[in-house]
Amino acid sequence: MLPMCPNKETILSERSAHEKEINRLQQEINLAKEINTNESESNILPVIENKLKKSNSSNHIHDDDEMFSDFASSNESVRKISKSVLMPLADLLSFDNNSVSDPISELNTSQKQLKQLTMMLNDAEKNCSRYEQQNKFLKEDIRRLQRSVDRHNEIQNMEYLKNIIIKFITLSSGVEKYHLVPVINKLLKLSPDEQKQIETIAKGSISDQNSSWSSLFTWSQGT
Repeated sequence: MLPMCPNKETILSERSAHEKEINRLQQEINLAKEINTNESESNILPVIENKLKKSNSSNHIHDDDEMFSDFASSNESVRKISKSVLMPLADLLSFDNNSVSDPISELNTSQKQLKQLTMMLNDAEKNCSRYEQQNKFLKEDIRRLQRSVDRHNEIQNMEYLKNIIIKFITLSSGVEKYHLVPVINKLLKLSPDEQKQIETIAKGSISDQNSSWSSLFTWSQGT
């Protein structure tokens, strides 16, 4: 008996479910990263604005050269502020990675499971193909054996039919011939007309036998 072929539909269904789970986890990760970015930007902007306000309130413009110098100084202070604020951003993202680590871990697990399901699906397809080929060969062997059995049965039937026909021809008793008619009909699958012809032959033998007995009886009385 061939082993059971793995359920291909079940594997495909599990694979589809894992793909949906991976997409969902990826969306959660992207959303968490976007929230972290927005929070970092919201922390940077108030600091920059505060620095600019302090810079503007402490500087007074007297002439064009002094205004240009103050403007350059303000820009330099903004760049320094940006750098000083951007440095903790890595720490902030690193700190918030704890909230993202679980979805990432689930994503990695789902990807591994998806890979395993894909391998199982490929193995199942190979096994099913091999089982189908074996099933084809087994069916052909069964048909071959059935033909051999049929030929053997035909030979036995032919031998039996030959004996019945010879007996029907050689019997002198019409009654015995008539009793063989159903047997011949079963073996040869005679049509109704053919069966009537065989019965007529058997009945003719009975009539001839009766005539012979009548003639013999008449001859005996005459003597």
